[in-house]
Amino acid sequence: MTLFVVVLTFATCRVDTVLTYKYDPGLSTKKLERIDVKHYNAANLIDTNVNFQKNTSGVWVKFARSVYTYNAANLITEILNQGFDTTSQQWKNGNRTNSTYDGANNLSQRVVQNWNAALLAWENNYQEEYTYNANKKPVTYHSRIWSSSVWVNEFFDSAYYTPTNKQLLKVLRNWNTTTNIWEPDTRYTYYYAITDSLTEVDLEYYNKLTGLWKNGFQDVYTYNTNNTLVTLEKRKWEDAIFDYANYFKELYAYTAQNWLENRTQLIWNTTTNSFDNYAVDSYEYYTSGDLSAQEEYRNWLPAGSYYRFRTRYEYKCIAGTVAIDNVANESTLSIYPNPLTTGILTVESNEIQHVLVMEISGKVMLESDLQKGENKLDVRHLSAGMYLVKTKQQTQKLVIE
Repeated sequence: MTLFVVVLTFATCRVDTVLTYKYDPGLSTKKLERIDVKHYNAANLIDTNVNFQKNTSGVWVKFARSVYTYNAANLITEILNQGFDTTSQQWKNGNRTNSTYDGANNLSQRVVQNWNAALLAWENNYQEEYTYNANKKPVTYHSRIWSSSVWVNEFFDSAYYTPTNKQLLKVLRNWNTTTNIWEPDTRYTYYYAITDSLTEVDLEYYNKLTGLWKNGFQDVYTYNTNNTLVTLEKRKWEDAIFDYANYFKELYAYTAQNWLENRTQLIWNTTTNSFDNYAVDSYEYYTSGDLSAQEEYRNWLPAGSYYRFRTRYEYKCIAGTVAIDNVANESTLSIYPNPLTTGILTVESNEIQHVLVMEISGKVMLESDLQKGENKLDVRHLSAGMYLVKTKQQTQKLVIE
């Protein structure tokens, strides 16, 4: 990640807040639908993500959260997902994922469990196991589901590599519960250019009756002069013409800095013999190159010439929005408790300065002059949600529960 040393550029972005907006079909006015607030531990790793959504009264309330646990190598060992019970005003367990690693810090096992509220106990759901070669490339993937108090085989994938460590083949197998053997199902064959860029992937299906592999799909990749992907063409095998035919296409466009700007997806129309719009993803960046926003367009409506579903994600880097030249001179501002439940916010400042408490949208909800030392702000009129506490040189996030 690049760090620029000029005025008004951003330090490395640490996303503290993600705002999710929706648009009514065919309209350009965005409506805030969801707020995700991230909290980081001392190692600058996310330890909690709290999701806020509006209730039927239009008030922002806690909805869900994910809690992350790490080992000494800063690898995730557990992700606990919970939902907020508005009746008891407590977090309720939903599911959790526990991960273990081998001596080389490769993920070796992942177990997903669901919470049984009646028994107050965790119950197994499914399990994944991985193995690797000496170059830390994944070699096998084995999944099982929990059934009748035992683990039951589900899928087994094997990957094969060239002497130069490029993936050559991947074979997917399904478990036959009647014969208790692994049966081949799908395989992928990979092809490369002299530059080592992936140029083609062929997907085949196994025919149990004939014992032969049958053509399915073919992905063809093309690149620009910077060896950056610009086109992915997915073709589908047609027995009638005994060849691959158009099926799907992805087009990639980049900024002058070679950052991905747009990914356009098209699907082949066999009636008009042309590609129709399918989906679009667009990306925006801070000057540092960190992602600042992303938009998704889905379900093209030819009659209106617009996508029915449009979603926008904005990534707020509260800790990284101060000009680098100002970091050494910024004022010290401390706010607590945070998250806040009492309605009275304590703000400590090392100088006399003006402070604003704002909604994420930028609407000012409270402003006051701070004295040097400890200050008290009455924010009991603010609904639960995420706010910004902003002075001239510093901005911090405030969560009200």
